[in-house]
Order: sequence, then structure tokens, then C-alpha cells
Amino acid sequence: MKKIILSVCMFVALGVTAQAQADFIIKAGLHSVLSSESEINSTNVKGGRVGWNLGADFRFGNILFLQPGAHFYSSSLSLEAADGTVTDFKESARLQSLKVPLMVGLSPFSNAGGGNFEFVINAGVVPTFNLGIKDENDFIKNDDVKDVNWSGKVGAGLEFGVFVVGVDYEFGFNKILDDAESNFSIIGATVGLKF
Repeated sequence: MKKIILSVCMFVALGVTAQAQADFIIKAGLHSVLSSESEINSTNVKGGRVGWNLGADFRFGNILFLQPGAHFYSSSLSLEAADGTVTDFKESARLQSLKVPLMVGLSPFSNAGGGNFEFVINAGVVPTFNLGIKDENDFIKNDDVKDVNWSGKVGAGLEFGVFVVGVDYEFGFNKILDDAESNFSIIGATVGLKF
């Protein structure tokens, strides 16, 4: 298995370096956390609210590319009283994190229209470093949030000259909140500029 993974990595690295093109991409977007409801500290926590993100990627390669990046995410989670002992409330908490995606992608039509139009697809792994949670009532505390979590990500996008638009889906490999009943997923859309 190790030999297969190493062979694939070498193939990608050779393909990327042979093409010798590098782009810098800045992005901003909206996303939503998708999760089933979990009870944490007598509070029902679920996603479904809109959050925002801002980040940058380096893309190495042309048709086959490697794309590492760094993105700040501010995700909104819905909070609701889980039992009658807590005064009824309904609010949101902000989970802030730094995502460092490492994506491998394909741009099969990179020369269409003289290079001014590209369709890209990509997939990869995303380590996420949780920076903290903002909850005015302290129902969810920073101790309830794991410091690092891992997820997979798939996406697609269109590029028109310097303009970039994309959609992506991120699926968690582990739970973000220690007592959560399920892993979180994120669906999002971004716009950006490519230099």
C-alpha cells in the first residue's frame, strides 16, 4: 500500500513540475455546516446557518496541478435548549478555524478559448486547526472543541481569465465537538481572483 501511495505522489509531482506553471489565488465565500443535531452541555447543537471564509491558494501545474492553501473559516452553529431546566433560548455560536487544504486537481480544458476559460475539479485532504468558539452564553466552551480535525474535500470551478468561481463539499473524518453524535460536513461556494 505504501508503494502505491508513494508511486501516485511521485506521478503527481512529476506531472506538476513538468508543466511548471504557478498561480496565486485569493478567495472569499459563504458556506454552511451540515450536521445532525447533537446534545452538548444540555444544548442542542446543529449546523445549517451561513458562515463566511477567506483564504489563498498556490497552484502548481497546468492540466494536472497541486494546490496547497490556507483559509480562515467563521462557521455558524445553531444552539437551542435541550431540556426544560435551562431557560429557553435560540441563538448561534461562531466556530472559528484555520483550514490548510492540500488539493490535487485536474483542468482538462486549460487551453480552451486561448487559455481564458478553465474548468477545474479537485480533491484532497484538509487539516483544520480550531481557533475557538464564540458563544455569548458559554453553553459551548473551547474545551468542547477538538484542537485539530481532519476532513476530505471535493470541488469544481470555472475560471474566466483572472476570475474564479467554485463550489465544494467537505466531509469530516472525525468529530469537531468532543461529545457530538456525528461528524460535520461543509458545503460552500467561493469567488476569487487568480494571479
